[in-house]
Order: sequence, then structure tokens, then C-alpha cells
Amino acid sequence: MKLFNLIWVLALAVAGLACDNWTDQPVVTGCNPGFIINSDGRCERGSIGGSGGSAGTGGSGGSAGSAGTGGTGVGACTNAEDDAVYADLVFTNDDGDTTTGSDAASAIASDCVFGSGLSDPTLRGCADLAGEVVVCAISNTCTPAQVQALSDCVESCMQNAIMEVTGSMLTAECGACYSASVSCSAELCATSGCSNPTSSDCVQCRCDNDCTPGFDRCSGLAPSGACD
Repeated sequence: MKLFNLIWVLALAVAGLACDNWTDQPVVTGCNPGFIINSDGRCERGSIGGSGGSAGTGGSGGSAGSAGTGGTGVGACTNAEDDAVYADLVFTNDDGDTTTGSDAASAIASDCVFGSGLSDPTLRGCADLAGEVVVCAISNTCTPAQVQALSDCVESCMQNAIMEVTGSMLTAECGACYSASVSCSAELCATSGCSNPTSSDCVQCRCDNDCTPGFDRCSGLAPSGACD
């Protein structure tokens, strides 16, 4: 499973200068509900799965501040039902690049953030919600409700596209792994040098904040190797 397709096109809505200037922003003195103050004195969410346990231990998915894995289980995408969907899944993005299987699901989830009118299938996307999260992420003022709204929209967009192609959808538990990764990356990495989503700082941010490893644990799919 190559998670690079989930490496965040949110950066397309954030000018590189805005990312660079973030380091000059004042340290915050308080956090919104569900956030914690990190070692730099700034607000951030807990890692996927939170302090209550790693993603997918079958309970609540961690503390109240964790990034939306819900009750998904470890290896949520490794079952006969999801395997059958992946076997029939093909996606062509607006650049004409075609992926299949779980890579196609990641590509669809990524393109669902802002939508695509040239892909096959086309994706309506979640541009308004994505833009809102980009703005609040820069100032560390995102509420859990804002992030969850984007996560839910991306998951719905992805599942509808998969249904269009295969006639079925990924299980809810598997789909939640994708949306949790999107939420984690949107909240914590939109300002980490992510004007280039494949930059080392952006990749490292997702690794440090458990976005990529959390997805690997949650889905049970082969790790991308980005955090090795």
C-alpha cells in the first residue's frame, strides 16, 4: 500500500509563504477542546489512537483528543469483503495515472479533498471544508467538529466513488482508517513545509504525529515505508 497518494494535496490551498511564516507565529496560551499543548507550546491533537491505546484496539479508539479512528480494529482492511472491493477497483486521476486496489482507494481519498472533474470516476470533493481546515490549521484554531466534518466528507466521497466503480464499498471500519489519516494530516501537517506534500518535512510530520503509522496499523495493509 503506497500512502503517498494520501500525502496531502491540502498544501495546494496553502501558499508556501504561509507555511514558512508559521514559524514566526506567537506561542498560544490555550487550546480548543480535544487539543493538547505540545513541547513548543502550540496546540495539537493526539496521535491516531491517542493515549488510550494504538489505533484499533477495539475500544473508543483512544482519548477524546485522538484523530477520529472511532472503534476501528487493527487490520480493518484485511478481510474478504474489502479484498473483493480492492480486486475490482480501478481509478484514473486527472493526470491520466491509473492505480488499482488499495492504491486506488488512497488516490481517490486524496483527490476527494478538493475534488476532480477530470478523473475517472469524477469526484465532487470537499473543497469548502478543506479550505476551512487549511485556514484554521495555520492558526491552530481547528475544532474537532471542523476536522471531523472534513473527514466524514472525504470518506463519503471515497466510498461513493468506489461504489460507482465496483458496485460495492469498503467496510465502514476500513473506510474510517482512510478518513482518520486525512484528519490527522489536515490538522497537524498542513503547515509543516507542505507547500510540497512530498517534502521531507511534510513526510516527517505525518510520521512524527502517527498519521502514516496509524493508518498502517488501522488498515493492516503493507506499510509504505515512508517512516522507516
